[in-house]
Formats: sequence, structure tokens, C-alpha cells
Amino acid sequence: MYQWQQLKEKYKEGLSIKGLARRYRLSKNTVRKYLRSEASPSMKKRTYPNLIDPFKNDIDQMLEKEMIGTRIFSELRKKGFKGSQSGVHRYLQTKRDFLECSRKMTTRFETEPGEQMQYDWKEWSLEIGNIPRKIYIHSLILSFSRKKFYVASLGITTAEILQALYEGILYFGGFAKELLIDNPKQMVLLHRKNGVIRYNDDFLRFCGLIGIKPNPCENYRPQTKGKVERPFLYLQEHFLKGLDIKQWGELEEGLKTFTEQVNTHYHTGIETTPNLRFCFEKPSMQTLPRVEPSAWRVTEIRIVSRDGYVSILGQFYPVPMRLCGKQVSIESCFGRSFRLRHLGVVVCDIMRRLDNTIHIPHPDHVKRNMEYKNSRYKKRSVHVVDFIKRFGTRGDLFLKGLRQEQKENLYWHLAEMLRYFSFYSESDIESVLDTCIQANDFHKNTVKRLLSKKIIKQHSLSTDLALGSSPRPLARISRPLSVYKELTHA
Repeated sequence: MYQWQQLKEKYKEGLSIKGLARRYRLSKNTVRKYLRSEASPSMKKRTYPNLIDPFKNDIDQMLEKEMIGTRIFSELRKKGFKGSQSGVHRYLQTKRDFLECSRKMTTRFETEPGEQMQYDWKEWSLEIGNIPRKIYIHSLILSFSRKKFYVASLGITTAEILQALYEGILYFGGFAKELLIDNPKQMVLLHRKNGVIRYNDDFLRFCGLIGIKPNPCENYRPQTKGKVERPFLYLQEHFLKGLDIKQWGELEEGLKTFTEQVNTHYHTGIETTPNLRFCFEKPSMQTLPRVEPSAWRVTEIRIVSRDGYVSILGQFYPVPMRLCGKQVSIESCFGRSFRLRHLGVVVCDIMRRLDNTIHIPHPDHVKRNMEYKNSRYKKRSVHVVDFIKRFGTRGDLFLKGLRQEQKENLYWHLAEMLRYFSFYSESDIESVLDTCIQANDFHKNTVKRLLSKKIIKQHSLSTDLALGSSPRPLARISRPLSVYKELTHA
């Protein structure tokens, strides 16, 4: 190259061909060739005939049958191939490299305004209030304007996905005709290579009610929805990494702020900001129909336990006691809260607990337990009030001794003694109580033994029948026959 440049330069300066040949030790013909050529000199590689060229079609057919290299070489030898086995392997490696490159090749695909939007989610581990939690960031993007919507959830069920899609449509103020998605079981149950697709019934109901056409991409080919895949790296590096929050609300507010910032940043792919390009896409978007969210929401049926709890995700949450034993439907809101309905009416909203506690105290149990305790105490205290009312200070002293000696059996002893008292006069009972107080002996059997020595009150037969639930008298009762006249017809 240097000689070629020098020859042209010196020849222009007036040096002859013979002089150039002597100076650079070249033949005169070589000097003339360099001076006549307009292109710079280059090495020309000789081409040799390749022994494998006549057999390339045969090799391609054997590759379709998935034959290995040694088998292909042996078959080529039978057909007259004179080359080496290493030559066959070099050609096969070249074919494999080409096929691998062809498999990775892709094309850039742009859509018209309002034609397509893409959805995906990203899993991330985050500490919320010093408790490690697994969260899911949902992303919905319009393919033409690149306008994005982000929202977070604690679950990734079909209910959370549909809620994220609905919130994104509300954020955009409309939706595109086609929704490009991956193939998760929450949306697509089956996607065969021949194009047969079976959708999740809940997801299909949502698409039918809203009016969106679902379009799952091919299996193991995420680059089809690259517009929604690539922004996750920016989300991870500029928002999620190093994020420290105390409450879930901080994450929601931070994600909203990040969404607004992303939509105002300059996008090199569209050479403008998503918000500005969205102004051109907005007129072409579909309007959200008037559909009640309850028509597409995914609900779960639970039966409230007898103690007023309902089980959600392995934890028990208190609900109004009037729902005990009844069926309730549970709607999940991004896995953060749950709405309970009974017979179509909202009964309560429950915030999900982020700790690992299974049970928490039921607020109605404290009130009901106190009412039950007061009711039991009131039933027992009737006998105490009656006893003190009948025997005054003497009865109060006897009750103190009875409580100190019998403790928890106080009410049983007192109830038994009150049944005995119905057969004896108050004066006899008071004397018995005085005797027990002086002897410091407080027991129903002592009272029974002392009363057995007293005279039983005379009652009419009708009074005895009215006291039929009372125990038999402690002594033998004798009546004149005139008492039974009241049973005869006068």
C-alpha cells in the first residue's frame, strides 16, 4: 500500500517509470500496473473447490432426520465422498451457528394508535416495616405511545391481574383493541404449538365484558412483548433497588410518582415523551363500557365459623357475629384488602395483616362474654338477694360464713336451703341460722338436720301441689281428712 502511494506521488512529481523501477526495485510492468490502477492494491484469496459442496443437500436431509455427525460422514462415504470427517464436522458447526442465529433474529414491530397494549408483571422482594414480603409490580403499556401504568399487589391470582388491568384502563381513560400477554395460568390454561389456545374462564369473561381481544405471545418468546419487558429494568434500577418503606401506602404513593415521571421522560424510540405521543393515540382508543366491576370480579365463597371468623390465605379475620354459619363471598383488592358480601350486600372491608399471626381477638367477643358473665351472675345473685331480703343482717352474716367455707359451692348450698325453708316458719329458720352462726358451721346438711327437729308448717293440698317441685318434707306429715274436702264437689 505504501509503495502504491509513493509511486503515484513520485510519478506526479516527474520521476520516470524506469527511475521508479530502480528506486523501489520493481519491474517496469509492475510500476505501470500500479500507476494505471485506480483502486488500492489488495490481497486476492484463491478459491479451491470444496469436496462437500456436491453433498450439501444430502447433509441437510440427514440433519432433518436428526442424525449425528459420525453417522452423516459414514453415509456420505457410501455415496462417494472423498473428504475428511473433520471437514464434515466443520460444515455441521457452520449450519448450527446459522440456525442459532436465525432463531435469535427478530424484527421491530410498530403498531398503529389504539391497536395494541401489553401487560406483564415483575416479582420483587421488599421489606415493609422490617418484614420481608414478596410483592408483584403490574405493568400495562400502550404500544404506540409507550404510556405506562404501574401498580403493586401482594398476590398474583387472576383476581389481582384483572384488578390491575381494570385500574390501568381507568388510568388511560380507555383501552386498545388488542391485549398482548404472556401465557400464565391465571390467563391462559393451554397454548399449543399449532396455535390452539384455551383461556382461563374468569379472564375470558373480563375480556368479553370490556371488549378486549386477548393475544398470547408464543411460548418462551418474551421479545414479542418487548415494549413492556424492557421498562422493568428501568423500574428495578431507578425505583425498587434500595427502597425502604414502613407502610404499604408509601409504596403506592412512590409508585404513582414514578409512573408520572416515566411518562414525562424523553423516549429515544419514539423521539418524544409518552405523554405527548399519547395525545395522538387518545382519539383512537376504545371507550370503557358501563360494566359493573362485580360482573367480572373473581370471588371466593367462605362459611363464617360459629365464633365469627372467616379464613383468608391461612389467616382468620373477625367479621360481624350476625354472619355466623352463613356464606359470604370474598373479593380481593390487589391482595391488600378484602371485601365481604352476603347476599350481594357489602358487609365489611378487611385489611390484610402483614404479620404471621393466625388469630386476633374478636371485638364482639369481649362484649358478649361480659354479657354472658353478667347473665350468669345475675341468675345466681337472685338467691342471694332473696336470702338477704328475708333474713336481713342475720342472713348477711350467714352468707359471709357460707361463702368463706363453701366458696364456689355457695350458690348450690343456698339454693338447696331455700327449698327447705318453704316448709318451716321464719322464726324456726332464724333460730337455726343463729345456731349455725354461733357454731361456725355453714353447710346445708347442718341446716337440714336442725330443721328436721322443727314442726312443719300446715299447708292446704293445693299449696302442696303448687310446691310439687320442692323436696319431700324432712318429717312425716299427717293431715286430718277434712283437708281433702276441697277436692270433692260441694
